[in-house]
Amino acid sequence: MNDDLVSDARGVPADVLGALDRAPGRALMLGHVHPDADVLGTLLAIGEALAGRRWSVVAGGPHPAPGALSFLPGVERYQVLKTLEGAFDVAVLTDCPNPDRTEGLIDAAKRTAPVVVNIDHHPDNRRYGTVNWIDVGAAATGEMVYRLLTALRAPLTPSIATNLFTAVHTDTGSFRYSNVTPETFRIAAALTAAGARPDAVSSALYERRAPDALRLLGESLARVRVSDDGRVAWLALPAGVVPERFIESEELVNYPRSIAGVKVACLLRELDGGRVKVSLRAKGDVDVNRIAGGFGGGGHANAAGCTLNGPLEDAVARARTRLGVRRIGHAGTLDPPATGVLPLLIGEATKLTPYLMDQDKEYVATIRFGVTTDTHDLSGRVLSETPVSGLTRERLEAACRGFVGRIAQIPPMYSAVHHEGRRLYELAREGVEVERAPRDVVVSTIDVERLEESSATLRIVCGKGTYVRVLAAELGSALGWGGAVDRLVRTRVGRFALADALAWRDLEEAPAAELWARVLPPDAALAHLPAATGRSVRPVRMVHADHPGPSVRPA
Repeated sequence: MNDDLVSDARGVPADVLGALDRAPGRALMLGHVHPDADVLGTLLAIGEALAGRRWSVVAGGPHPAPGALSFLPGVERYQVLKTLEGAFDVAVLTDCPNPDRTEGLIDAAKRTAPVVVNIDHHPDNRRYGTVNWIDVGAAATGEMVYRLLTALRAPLTPSIATNLFTAVHTDTGSFRYSNVTPETFRIAAALTAAGARPDAVSSALYERRAPDALRLLGESLARVRVSDDGRVAWLALPAGVVPERFIESEELVNYPRSIAGVKVACLLRELDGGRVKVSLRAKGDVDVNRIAGGFGGGGHANAAGCTLNGPLEDAVARARTRLGVRRIGHAGTLDPPATGVLPLLIGEATKLTPYLMDQDKEYVATIRFGVTTDTHDLSGRVLSETPVSGLTRERLEAACRGFVGRIAQIPPMYSAVHHEGRRLYELAREGVEVERAPRDVVVSTIDVERLEESSATLRIVCGKGTYVRVLAAELGSALGWGGAVDRLVRTRVGRFALADALAWRDLEEAPAAELWARVLPPDAALAHLPAATGRSVRPVRMVHADHPGPSVRPA
């Protein structure tokens, strides 16, 4: 190793050295959820250095190492840990600002290890270790670990050098972020001199695509959207659109970041359990760490992330609002399994949202009788099952008549209603149920369109705030079997019908000019109101008025 290339052990705290420069013992290298090269490269490097000093080393975390990083030396020893077995003398975490990202393993580590070393360069690190080394001036945690191993006089083997070079490479966005310093390149040069091969690392990271990867990349990039002012670009991926293995192998957020003029790029990935993972990248002086922090996440100025609860649609809206993207509103949410009409309002037309929200809606619902769930539809956890017999049209129509008119409904726990600053579905996912006050809603008509042995398809016209899922559950209860929604389609909102709506695929893929040709004037949202002419109203002096923008009605 060429000592002239590096600044040796600059700034390594004595308590960090003391935790590791001691008689051999048992060490835990603990990673966070969805481990990336930043954390794997640093943990594997420290683990190998300690093993060379006759330590017994266990490396792992709540999730497995992704297949795209199988080239990292020693990664095959990285385990999936659900619990920790036995005692440890020290536990080490790297590049993990939030201990919650260990899914509870940090608590077990603190019980089994007297010393927990927290090494990180994120400014929002929560300093959860018994020993905390946070260097926000470092461009990558890999830089810090290099300095640590140098101070420990650990041999810089080709495998350690490869792991650390990869960690520095990825943590700096391939040396592209604005926090990269001359020290970063000096350390990269020292790691190269010690046996890391930049060409091999770059090839392993970016040139090992599967045969279908380019097709999947094209399908993903077709979803990239850019704000009107060109400063924000985002990519929203619904669950199941592309395989997880593909997402793990691509830094998808860097593609919208590469667009000229874009200052902030955002990748939103829908996960299981009603969560959305958000990755943020920035150019120039925009601090995405502050943006992520507003959602309970973190990172550093150029790269940060967070996880949002709720449907992907809500997550996109929240992220766009925080990023200052032009307003787009909608007139009434749809349950995640539902489809159908969703009126959208653009720009100043969002001020007309209340007029659309108050209009009646028509649904076609298929209800399965004999089953109850915690969500009142078949996507939820089954609570009970009862055999159905004797279901006739006459009996069903008689039961339906009891739910026509003004009725009281209790909002379901799995809904977007707010309770003390949180949405009910957030509490429900935590197993918390709270008391909800009943609300008056209006059901205008319920028509039986089809009847089968244990299910029925109903056409329902109802007013604002009506939950068809609750109606299905209460109708099933009135029949004595229970019920849950199997399929739900909203066919109309006011005068906006499904037959006139724009398909979601067209909204994503059609040229902008074609979409704008489908945009209606703002007064289309007010067509249900009585007209007022100049002769029928008293003239008033207009001192200021905003001109509302257009509205569009895709499904």
